[in-house]
Amino acid sequence: MKAVLTCFILLGLCFSPHVAASNETLTVAGADWPGFVNPDGTGTYLEPIKNAFEEVADIKWDITQFERARRLFLSGRADILIGVYRNAYPDKLYPSKPLDVENELRAYFLPDRVSIKEVADLDGKAIGWHRGYEFESLLHIYSSHLDYDSNVRGFALLMSGKLEVILDYEHNVPAELNKKVSSIIVLPKETLWVVFHNTPKGQMLLRRYNEFNK
Repeated sequence: MKAVLTCFILLGLCFSPHVAASNETLTVAGADWPGFVNPDGTGTYLEPIKNAFEEVADIKWDITQFERARRLFLSGRADILIGVYRNAYPDKLYPSKPLDVENELRAYFLPDRVSIKEVADLDGKAIGWHRGYEFESLLHIYSSHLDYDSNVRGFALLMSGKLEVILDYEHNVPAELNKKVSSIIVLPKETLWVVFHNTPKGQMLLRRYNEFNK
């Protein structure tokens, strides 16, 4: 009991908003999103984390694919996950402010091959999205999908006819395809968040994050 109490006290000292000395390692996981989340620890979405913790912790940036980031966080090997929807993990902790408002999620298709006017029209189509995204619940009737590890590959599959529909965001559409593909909105603009574990350490991290990002 004494050891557990000592551990909690040390954690509180490490991550108290007003204490700036710690050897604690903080692992932050997310998907590589140039300009927003970069593997070297730079990017718009990483600034709030650095504001809160750079002076009191050694931050380990694990920025690769979202599927890997999600696994790291859910397994407890990462302390913070970047870029999730507000209702993605209802048993976890969210800060008082979102990171950003994301573009609409859209269904992209070639209008000379398929006719899609509403989300229900996606039923039965050969559909795909980036590995790690969890879009199954957005479809009226979900049977299966093809996932891929890069947006370039995804749109190549669409153009070759191996996929009829891609669920993705406007900023991921290759410039040369902008006038060739059509799209409908599947999910309106959503806020993006960082998320913490609902544990004593996660609660302390959240308090400090909120204190430094008002």
